[in-house]
Parts: sequence; C-alpha cells; structure tokens
Amino acid sequence: MLTWDASEDTSRTAVAEVLREFDRLHRAYHAWEPSELTALNSAIAAGQTSIPVSPELATMLTDAKAIAATGDELFNPALRHLIALWGHSDTFKPLRPDPAELAATISAHPQMADLSIADNRATSRNPAVQLDLGGYGKGYALDRAATILKARGVSNA
Repeated sequence: MLTWDASEDTSRTAVAEVLREFDRLHRAYHAWEPSELTALNSAIAAGQTSIPVSPELATMLTDAKAIAATGDELFNPALRHLIALWGHSDTFKPLRPDPAELAATISAHPQMADLSIADNRATSRNPAVQLDLGGYGKGYALDRAATILKARGVSNA
C-alpha cells in the first residue's frame, strides 16, 4: 500500500494497522476455515434458531441482505454450498458436481431473504442457507481500511 500525504512513520503505522485489520477480518469471517461465519453456517444447517452473532457480523449480514434484495437476489452470499460443489479451493481444481446434489442444492433455493437478523441474533427459515461473505467482505474490508487510514491522518493511499 502506498501513501503520499503523511510522514513515513505515520504511513507505516497506519498501513500496519490496516493489515492487522485485514487479518482479523479474514480470521473472523472466513467461509471455509473455522470462524464465526462457519459456526453460524453449522448452526443454520443444524436447524438452530436465534443464533447469537457479533454486532459486526450482524451489521455485515444486514448490509449483505439489503444488497441482495436491491438486486433481486442476483447477489447471493447464501450460496456457499453451491460454491463448494464446484470445488472451493485456494488453487483452482476443476470439478464437475454430482448432478443430483447440484439439483438438490438449487431446488433448496437458499437466499439472503431466508435470513433474519435482530438483536445480534440470526435465524434462517431455510437450513440450506450457507453463507460466504467473500463478495461483500472485500468491500467491507476496504471501507475499514479507509476509516483506519483517515483516523491516522492518511488521506491518500
């Protein structure tokens, strides 16, 4: 990350804080490694109701749900299971999903509208909802970075 309107010390401190925040967000909301998000996915799949979530995750889910609704659910962070069928991995390995499992996942029609968030608790009326906030999370992380940089006196990065 480059900055050009702050001293080198200010820039280093601010950038280090941003990188720590990126790491925190990655660990907290990763959809495939143990995280608060994977715990929520497990609870939804088990049919649990009124699942406690952190205030930050509640905000993220509320925002992602609103974005999905605005776009007629074409942006759908509730499709983690569908992504998994195609072989989620850090290195691409093409897989052809089992047609029956693919059809079952699609017919379950998981969507963000199935999710309710209130008072730092989440509930899904559809146990097929499995969340992957990667598409939303990257923008959220950049907003957090901008907030941190501005708070540290960096306006251009």
